[in-house]
Amino acid sequence: MKGLLQLCEKYYKTKDLYEVLNVDKTATPEQIRKAFYKLSLVVHPDRVTEEDKEVATEKFKILGLVHSILSDVEKRKVYDQTGTLEDEDDEAIFKSDIDWTMYWKSLYKDVTEEDIINYETKYKGSAEEINDFKRAYVQGEGDMDLIFELVPFTHPSEEDRYRQIIQDLIDKEEVPAFDKFLNEAKSKRNRRKVR
Repeated sequence: MKGLLQLCEKYYKTKDLYEVLNVDKTATPEQIRKAFYKLSLVVHPDRVTEEDKEVATEKFKILGLVHSILSDVEKRKVYDQTGTLEDEDDEAIFKSDIDWTMYWKSLYKDVTEEDIINYETKYKGSAEEINDFKRAYVQGEGDMDLIFELVPFTHPSEEDRYRQIIQDLIDKEEVPAFDKFLNEAKSKRNRRKVR
């Protein structure tokens, strides 16, 4: 299924299904389920502005497919062994009329806006958030635009806090000091503030 991997590259900047979910290849089914849940909250089409709805819908569909592959023992095994996806016809699934919102609801209870806000409050400042910043920083080699895409609940108004988290990781030598992060052009940072 070249289509899904290409879409992962387009929307998530990687062809690695594990990187789409921000989990390691050794992730347990529970870790995969939690990662899918967390990311789907961020890209759910109901959580974005009307102008971002089309992109969010595509990202949501991709997450659903990635989850369906990595949570299926046989499909995951084939993917792990070959780096490819088993069935070229799976591309038709992506283009079909599957209701990915219903797929999501079949895996999780109905989530209210209050649930999302509570989760976001608990997430911010947690070890999980710091690990997500660490993973996104390394994956993007310091590219803050990519970090904003990969870490849930990010907003340009909190960029100073994010930069401090990353700088602390650099100071503790938990991550390398990437030039993209250290010497980012002010114009690039200003563009994020306008979003």
